Amino acid sequence: EDYLTLHVRDMAMNQAKIIASNDSIISAVKTRDYKRLATIADKLQRDTDFDYVVIDGEAGIEQVNRRVMEKVTHLILVSDASKKGLKVVKTIHEVAQKLVMYESDGLIINRIPDLSLREEIDAGDLRVLAMIPDDHQMSANDMRGNTVFELPDTAPIYQGAEEALYQIGILRKEGERNP
Repeated sequence: EDYLTLHVRDMAMNQAKIIASNDSIISAVKTRDYKRLATIADKLQRDTDFDYVVIDGEAGIEQVNRRVMEKVTHLILVSDASKKGLKVVKTIHEVAQKLVMYESDGLIINRIPDLSLREEIDAGDLRVLAMIPDDHQMSANDMRGNTVFELPDTAPIYQGAEEALYQIGILRKEGERNP
C-alpha cells in the first residue's frame, strides 16, 4: 500500500511537471494572457482523463474578474488569518458567486500563528474547510526545495489539506458513499 501511494504521488507530480513545463502555458502565464489561460484550463478539464485539474490562481480577484475559470467543480479559496486576507477572500467569493459556476465551495485558512485565536477569525458566510496552523516543517521543506509530498502525514499542512478535502467531499472516509 505504501508503494502504491508513493507511485501514485510520483506519477501525479510528473504529470504536473509536464503540464507546467508546456511552452504555451508558460507563455500565457508570463504575458498574463487570461483568454488563453481560460482556453487551456477548459481544454485540460475537457480533454484529459485527470480526476482533478487544480488551478492555483494568483492572489486577488483578477482571475475571477477576467473569467479565467468560468466553471469548476470545487471552488476552494485560501487565505491567511489576517483581516485583510479574509476581506479579499470574501470579496472574491461574492464575485465568484456571480461569475463562476461551481458545485461546492469553501475556505482554507492557513498559516495561523496561534490556534487559540480561531474563534476571532471572521470568515463571513464562507464554509471553513480547515484551519491550518503555521507549519514549520513546511517552511523547512520549502527552503530545501522539497515538495509537499515529502512531508510526513503528521505535518499540520498535510493534515489540514486532508481535512479540507474530506470536508468538501473530494476524499471520503472508509465506508462513506457519494452524496
